Amino acid sequence: MVLAAGGLVSFLISLWLTRGLTFHGDDFLYFIANRGFDFRVLIGPHNGNLIFVPRLLYAVVLALGGVRDYIVFRLLEALGVVLAAALFFALARRHI
Repeated sequence: MVLAAGGLVSFLISLWLTRGLTFHGDDFLYFIANRGFDFRVLIGPHNGNLIFVPRLLYAVVLALGGVRDYIVFRLLEALGVVLAAALFFALARRHI
C-alpha cells in the first residue's frame, strides 16, 4: 500500500515538474528519422548507444496519435519512473 501511494505521489510530482516542457534535441531527430517499425532502424545505434525502447515508444506514439501534445511523452516518462521503482522494490524485497 505504501509503494502504491509513493508511486502515485511520484507520478503526480513528475507530471508537475515537466509541465510546460516541449520537444527538444533528440526528439526532433526521432521524428525526422522515424521509419515506423523498421527493425533495423529500431536497433540502430544513436550516438553509439542502443536505444531500442525509446525508439519503439516514439514509433508507437507517432503511429497512434502523432505529436499534437507532449503530454503523451510526459505520461510515459512518469509511468517509467513508477515502474522502475516497483521493479526495484520487487527485486530488493527478495534479498532483504
